[in-house]
Order: sequence, then structure tokens, then C-alpha cells
Amino acid sequence: MLSSIPHDQAFTQLLISQIVTYYDKCCGWYKAIVTKVSPRNHGQVRLKAAAEFAESGDIHDTVRDLWERPEDAKKELIVKEIELLLKRTDEVSLEPYDIISDPKTVVALSLLYNSMQWLASHLAKLRRITASESKQPQPEARATPRRWTLIGAMKSRRDSISQPVYLPLNHEMANAFDTTLQSLRNLASTALFALHIDIRCGVIHMLTRTMTGPNPPSNRDSEPTTPSPNSNLNWWHILVNQPTAASPTILELNNDLIAFDTNISSYLGPAEHWFITSGLARFIDQAFVSSTRHIGAMNENGALRLQLDVLVLQQNLKNIIIDPTADKAQDSTPEEPGNPDKVVALPRSAKFLDWFLDGAEKTLEYAKDEKELFAAQGDKALAAGNGEPLTYDELKVLIDLCFSEILRGPRGAENREDFMAAKKASADALLKLNEIMWDSK
Repeated sequence: MLSSIPHDQAFTQLLISQIVTYYDKCCGWYKAIVTKVSPRNHGQVRLKAAAEFAESGDIHDTVRDLWERPEDAKKELIVKEIELLLKRTDEVSLEPYDIISDPKTVVALSLLYNSMQWLASHLAKLRRITASESKQPQPEARATPRRWTLIGAMKSRRDSISQPVYLPLNHEMANAFDTTLQSLRNLASTALFALHIDIRCGVIHMLTRTMTGPNPPSNRDSEPTTPSPNSNLNWWHILVNQPTAASPTILELNNDLIAFDTNISSYLGPAEHWFITSGLARFIDQAFVSSTRHIGAMNENGALRLQLDVLVLQQNLKNIIIDPTADKAQDSTPEEPGNPDKVVALPRSAKFLDWFLDGAEKTLEYAKDEKELFAAQGDKALAAGNGEPLTYDELKVLIDLCFSEILRGPRGAENREDFMAAKKASADALLKLNEIMWDSK
């Protein structure tokens, strides 16, 4: 059509208007997918969490940099993204209807991304600024088009199908055209960013459910400083027998991750797939340790079940997080041995649970040794494969959990002497932890 119809700026304006109309419809379709009716906001309609984060703000800027920056510059950005997401979701907890990624929605957002990218790239090929377009010819100077001239023009176009076709633009129309194409690209990026963030929001939501259990205590947020034992509460992580299977919510999370990965593998390219899945193991590792503060009380069997959860997640992630450059790296220069960024594992989660099973005294020894190791070797200590050191807040939660079975569970209610002994031991351990973590040596 562009090759056979005489051009003027009115025709160009009509084309741009049609593109804008199509963009508005796609934008409305996207909004319909990622909005929800929120009981928290008195039934008002608002964006789901991932879509809200993908629109603007610190999380959006960090995710955009992850998408645009080269691979070797992403390590710090991944750490920043983890911190921001955990902080924001801690300030306003996620709800089930905050999660976008049911299979149909993942496919819809993937198709929207592909459509917008394809349309923008093909329209960009039509762009050509012509200086003569700014000067309109005089009416009397125009040749009267005749049927045979149109047929001749069309015939010559048909005979040279490979000849490129352009949309002549003056400078003013070129600015409007470029703005329209940028809007298409922005919508595509927003859909991709929403997918990237949503899988992580889903992880936080499911891990929080795993730690709190199906019937969390109602006073969890206003828990007194001095814990009291309660034989009536059914603590989810205090198990009588050794576990034989992973937690139901972890199995559900695994199924969600598999379904999500299957859909984005089918409808997105390798670069987009890697953008969404890279750094996911590190995110889950950090989110797992962070969410342990919701446990409340746990015994050895409860920790063994969480170890199963970590193993199940880790094995599943190895089938999802596949570096597209891995084959090239093997053919050329291999990666340095022990590079933690290339290993799909959950080392901090495993370490947290191992230390819990060894008890509070051993935990304090491990924490001291780990601090000295990283002080002496820095990031080289990561080659051991145990992840980054546990922070003071994480160790405080760990020490608290070591005594939680007695201080909050039924054991303390049944035996007053055990409760008082555990209370004193807990206070001593926390005091020693302060000495270790704040020692300037």
C-alpha cells in the first residue's frame, strides 16, 4: 500500500493515528490483565504487585538496568533487586491476588511483548525523513494522475518486490512517529519486567506461606519480647515424626515454577528467558533465609522437612536456570572453578538449617569462624560454596529458633525448669552473638 499510494502528510498522520489507536487497545488489554479488586483498599481496583513495581520506581529502574546492562555488570544489580523486593514486600505483604502468573496470563503477557517488539521493529524500517516533504507543491504544478500511470507504477513495484518501502516524514511527523514507536517498546518492556518481577513475588508469597504454616498464630506481628510456652498452639514446624515429604506449599511452588518456565520457554526468546531466570536461585536463597523469621517455633524434625524443601527447590532450579552461553563457554575459555555466580544452589538456606540442627553453641562458633574467614579473604571465601555470611539479624532469628521449641512450644509448658533454663541460655547466646558480630577484630 505504501509503495502504490501517493504520499502526503495527511496520509502519514492517518497511519500514526491508527498505530496510536492500536497501542491504546493493547495498553488497555495489559491493564485489564494486571489489575485486581483489592479488599485491602475497600474494593478499589489497583495494579497487582509485580505490575506496580514494573511501572516506575527503584525496582523498575533496577530491573531495566538488568535488562540493558552487559552480563558482567549484573552482579550488584541482582543484589540490589533482591534487597528492594524483600524490603517492599515486607512493608506491604503480598496477597494471593497480587500474583499474576497463572499459565494463561504468562502466555498473554509473552505474546503482548512479542507483538509490540515485532510491530515496533518493522515500523522503524519504514522511517525516512525527506526534506522536500516540508514544502508542499503548488496545486497547479501537480500532474493529474491517470489510470495508466497508476497501473504502470504498481507494475514496476510488483516487478521489484525486494525494493524497500519507506514512509516519508518531515521532521515534525518524524518526532510523532518516534514517540509512538517508543510507546510500543515501553509497553513491551513493561510486560517483560512484570513477568520478571512476578515470578519473584510468587516465590516470596509461597515461602512466607511455607514458614507461617496453614494456621499461623494471630499475634505473630505483636509477639511479646519475652516468649511464653503454649501447648494449645499447633506449631507447623514442630513435628513428632521425621518428615517423609517436602512441604505442600514448596511442592506447589515447584509446580508453579515449572509451568512458568514452560510457558516463557515456548513464547519468549533465549535472551528474555535468561533475563527472567538468571539470579533466581540467589533470590530464592535469600528469600528463604529472610522468611524464616515467620516460623515462630521449630524442632529438629521441622528443620529436616525444610531441608527437604531446599533440596527439592534446588533440584528443580537446575532444570529451569540454564545459561544460554554455557555451551559457548565450554567451547572457548571455561569459567573459573568455584564461581558462585554460575552455580545453581541455595547455600545460605542449607547453611542456616545445618547450623540450627547443630545447636546454638555451634552456631556461635560457626558465625565467629565465618566472620574471621571473610575478614581475611573477602569475596575469595565464597569459593568454599557456603554463600555469603549470615547477617546479624539472620543469626538472631537462628539463635531464637534454637530455643523456640521450649520457649514457645509445648515442651516449655510441660516442664517449667526446662523453660527457665532455655530462657537463660537464649539470653546468654544472644549476648555472645552481639560480642561476636560487633567485635572490631
